[in-house]
Amino acid sequence: MKVITGGRVSGKTYQAIKYASENWLYILVRNRQEATEIFQMANKFGFGIPYPVTVEELKRGDGKGTSLERNGIIVDNALSVLQELLPVRINMATVEMEADSDEL
Repeated sequence: MKVITGGRVSGKTYQAIKYASENWLYILVRNRQEATEIFQMANKFGFGIPYPVTVEELKRGDGKGTSLERNGIIVDNALSVLQELLPVRINMATVEMEADSDEL
């Protein structure tokens, strides 16, 4: 798994969009508004991507038997997505990093 870190407006979502375009992967976001914003951003930068999927859609099982299961997804703003999934306040999170020499 690749992890992109950086402050606000540092290009993290741009990198996710670029990777999604290059690999035709869906981007998981918190809600429909974020999906629309990312899709519009991709179009603005000239990247073709699948329309982003929301947490609610995955909870309903909309990804069953699709390329989401086969190819995986990109999670944009992972902490907000995690917060959307969990009904409690998150005080801390850790991420296990695997050795990966691939560059985004």
